[in-house]
Formats: sequence, C-alpha cells, structure tokens
Amino acid sequence: MNRQNAEQLITEYIKPVFGFAVKRCRSIQDAEDLSQEIILKVFRTLTLRDDIADPEKYIWRIARNCLVNYYRGKGKQSMGIPLEDISELSEPAGFISDIEDRAAAEKLQSEIAYLSKLQRRIVIAYYYENKKQPEIAAELNIPLGTVKWHLFEAKKELKRGMEMERKASELKFNPVVLDAVGVNGSVGEKGGADRFLRSALSQNIVYLTLREPKTVTEIADSLGVSPVYAESEAEYLEEYGFLIKQGDKYLSNVLIDEPNAEINDLHDKMYEKAAELFANDLYDELVSSGILDDDNVKCDVISGGKRDINYLLWALIPYIAALSGEKDMDGTVSFEEAATPRPDGGNFICCASVKDPDATPIKYAESMRKWCGPCWTWIDKITLWQINSEWSAERSNYLGEKTRADLLILKRLYGGEKLTEEEYSVLAEQGYIKYENGQAKSLCAVINTKTKAKLLAFGDRIKAKYKKDFEELKAPFVNAVMQHTPQQLKKARQFGHQYIFYSDGWFLLYCLKTLTENGKLKPPSEEQKKSLTTVIVME
Repeated sequence: MNRQNAEQLITEYIKPVFGFAVKRCRSIQDAEDLSQEIILKVFRTLTLRDDIADPEKYIWRIARNCLVNYYRGKGKQSMGIPLEDISELSEPAGFISDIEDRAAAEKLQSEIAYLSKLQRRIVIAYYYENKKQPEIAAELNIPLGTVKWHLFEAKKELKRGMEMERKASELKFNPVVLDAVGVNGSVGEKGGADRFLRSALSQNIVYLTLREPKTVTEIADSLGVSPVYAESEAEYLEEYGFLIKQGDKYLSNVLIDEPNAEINDLHDKMYEKAAELFANDLYDELVSSGILDDDNVKCDVISGGKRDINYLLWALIPYIAALSGEKDMDGTVSFEEAATPRPDGGNFICCASVKDPDATPIKYAESMRKWCGPCWTWIDKITLWQINSEWSAERSNYLGEKTRADLLILKRLYGGEKLTEEEYSVLAEQGYIKYENGQAKSLCAVINTKTKAKLLAFGDRIKAKYKKDFEELKAPFVNAVMQHTPQQLKKARQFGHQYIFYSDGWFLLYCLKTLTENGKLKPPSEEQKKSLTTVIVME
C-alpha cells in the first residue's frame, strides 16, 4: 500500500484505536503508549506489504497482538485486561462500537460459565486474577502440564461457544411452578421436600430432567441461566436425592404429576365411588354396633351431657379406612426399593404436581393442599396417629423428638401415673388432653391393641365386600398413570399405588368429604379442631 493511502487509513483509526486502548488499560498513560505502538506497527506493515486483503481486520489483529505483548512487558500489576482482550478467541470483522463490544464481552463471560468447573477455575485464575501457571498448579494440586492443557482446551471451547447460538426452551420465559410438594416417608434434619424445591431454578431443573437426562450445559441452555448456577443447584439436588446422576447427566427423582384431563377424571371417579361405598357402610356399622360407647374406646369429649360420638368418628373413620384390609394389600414393592435415603437422615419419596391455572383441577385439590398425613409416631409400645386437614386447627406435634417425648408422658398418664403440673401443661398445650381442676380429660381416641383389632375388623369386612369393585375402579387409573411415569420413577409410583384405598390421603379425604356432604358427619367445633383426627394406641 502506498504511503498516502496508509496515512489516510491510519488517520481514520487513530481515535478508535485509542478508545480500544483506554478501555483495556489502567491509566491514560498506558493507553497512549499502547495506541502509539499499535499505530506505528500498522503503519510500517501497510507501507511494506501489498498482500493485505482486509486492512480493517488486520488493524484489529495487530491491536490485539500488541495488547498481549504490552501486557506481558508491563507486568501484571500495571494493567487490568479481561480475558476477551488478551486472547485471540474471536477477531472482529471491523470496528466494534461500545455497545457491541460490551455485548461480545458479556457473551464471552457467559461462555466461560459453560466450561467445566476445573477449567473455569484455571481460566479465571490465569486471565482474571493474573496468577502464573505454576502458582495455579500448586493451588489446585495438579501438574503444571495439566494447567497448560486446560488453558489450551478452554480456548478452543470458548471459540466454539462464541460462534454458536444457544437456544433456550420455553421454560426460560415460562417456567413451571410445582405445587403440592410433599413426601411419603420420613424427613431429615433439613426438613421436607419443599425446603429443597423452594426456588424456580430447583423446581424447573427437576421438571426439565423428568423424562430425559440432561447435562449441566443442556440444563443451563434450556433454562437460560448461567451453567455456574445450574451446576451448583444440580449438585445440591443430586446430593440430597432429588436428582439421579448418570455419567455427566442428571435425571429427576421426583414424582411430578402433570395436568392431564383423562387421568384427573379417572382419579375423581375412582375415589368418589370407592369412598361412597366404603365410608357410608363403615359409618353405619360403627354407629349401630355400640362399640363407640365401649369403655375400651377412651375419649372424654362431651356433648349434651354424654360422649360426643360425632367427634370420636372423626378420628376412628379415617383410622379404620387407612389400616383395615392390609392383609390383602399388594406389597410387591417395598419402601426400601422405592424411597431415597438422604444424607440428613431423611428417607422418602418426593411428590409434586405442576401448577396450571388453566387446567381443570382434580376435585378437592384445594382441600388436599391443607392435608397432611396420615402420620404416626411409635415409641415404647405407644403409637400416635394423626391427620391434619381443612377441619383441623394448625398444630405442630408431628413426628420428631418432641412428639416422642410427649408420648412417653402420655404412656405414664394412661398407665395410671400422676404427672407433674408441668407435664399436664405440656400435654394440654399440644391438644392431647384438657386439664382442669386437677383433672386430665383425654381429647384423643385412646384404644388398646385388642380394641384396635375389633375396630379394624369393621373395615376388613367392608373392603372384602367391595374388593372386586375397588380393583375395577383402581385399574384404569393406575394403568393411565403408569403410562405417563418415567422409567426411573416407576418403582416409586408402584409403591404409592399399593396404598390406594389404604393409608392413602386422597381416599381418607374423600371418605370424610362423603360423610360431611351427606350430613352424617357434622363439622367439629372450634374447640375440637386442635385435637381432631388423633388416635393413640396402647400396646
């Protein structure tokens, strides 16, 4: 190129080159020195060569090379240069405006997040923290050659990432919301599943990986988040059993019910019909049998001068519905096969559903949100069995060491011992008893094992009577659900299906709904709500 043309081209790029240097140097003096070096090298080359096909592109290549050399010559403390400026990851096709340059820098930074955890640490240490390679090797306790290899591989990965377009799924702008997150089993020290699946990120990770295993990169791309956050959350969920790791991919370990009109309809019809058959027969037999007046069924709740049979039925009907007929229950899949042990001591199957305001909900879905149980605690030959529901007052005496301590006090009470005033107060506060004028009155249904067998016999006979009906009601629902259940969750789903019409919250809820709606069961009083649906069994 002749001198005149070279001077003209250089004149056009003096300001852009100076701007390039200013943004990448710690001081104006450094920027002036660097821009002069770039202009001088470009001018010399242009006047000596005639084979430069794209002078504009060449100027920026020289600028980047000078930047690297100047950086090394000045030392790491004199300039603050990000990775995108000192590595030849991508060369601009021409002058990039301030906005475009920022976008490129952001793109590169997002691509760094897609590197493996080790590569990411090495790249950040080398380019951003200005550490030497031997120093990095010592800090990470890896060979120097490994550091060099990862830097080389990272450069290739970043080049590839800068050139590709990452496509997010609909979940990026329309994330799912998991509803009715619950467990079947025992929670650990960190609490139930809702503590782990509390964020949109965690919920959408377990949903995204429900039917197909995904790498961290695939999760990040689909959700439109940094892989750094996706990786951290996925590792945490996998550690506590909410994800299953298969090689470098993650697979959901959460039973998630998605909106499905066919399954919802089968669900409603199955429970409605089964509860109608069972609950009405059970109510009629219990009321007519005289067992509710038996002294072996202890309950001191009085209404109209006599035992409140309605209140007692609120406890005994769901209790019998849950535990009767168990000898005929399919036990093919054990809890140990289906549940996941957790490092905090929990051992449970996690269940949830996708919230969809436009879908037709399952009948009584709002009631089930207020439901918890049946839950039971056993210690030293005494068992506490409880349900929380829309009819109950809020109470916290579910499981845990506090409940076990309460049970030991209750055992002494029902064994005839006199308690301290403090112990009576503890039991009264939890709603087990009412303590007035030195008298303790039981607010629970208290039975012994012999009476328990008599009560469950009512349910046994009714379930035997309707066994064929129950099987016919259950089969279409179970088949439809299993067809929509991913392979890794089939054992967990099968385990749950074994309990349909037994210790099945939905069945118990439908039984109570059937009897309250037809007027057989009367709503409890406000005073009764704290102790409702509580049974204590003494062995």
